Amino acid sequence: MKDGIISAQTRVVLAAATVAVATGITVSITGAVFAQQKDPAPDSPQFYTEKVEPILDDNCYSCHQESQSGGLRLDSYEAILKGGGRGPAIVPGDPETSLLIKLIRRNGLLKMPPKHALEPAEVDVLTAWVKAGAKGVPTSADSLASKSTSPAGAPASIASKPKI
Repeated sequence: MKDGIISAQTRVVLAAATVAVATGITVSITGAVFAQQKDPAPDSPQFYTEKVEPILDDNCYSCHQESQSGGLRLDSYEAILKGGGRGPAIVPGDPETSLLIKLIRRNGLLKMPPKHALEPAEVDVLTAWVKAGAKGVPTSADSLASKSTSPAGAPASIASKPKI
């Protein structure tokens, strides 16, 4: 380098070094952001809202919402716990005896969903959720219904909901 003049080669090397350092910082920052955005644990209510509800919405709500196919609703946490005509849909902590898990595994005569199998990863999510205790988040309607009762003593959610 003569008289403070940087050669073209040196400028290219410096530019490459600057890009490499900047890229390394970006990768480090991006990695830190991804590390902070971990999936919720299966025993958390967030797992229910972020992982379980979308699977049920995509695959079950069309039959197990207001129409209550088989007397079962799957569109709220309380409804899942209540179960349907065949009994409780889940046994928190015990996926092997939970009807929902048996049906989505498609090993018996009754298979759910009836037209297609869930993806193996979806079955794993639901099984992990039940095994971890099947924690969920009551909806505001569920919370209000469980606090009030009808004059006959039946929960308001059963006695006062109109049939559609």
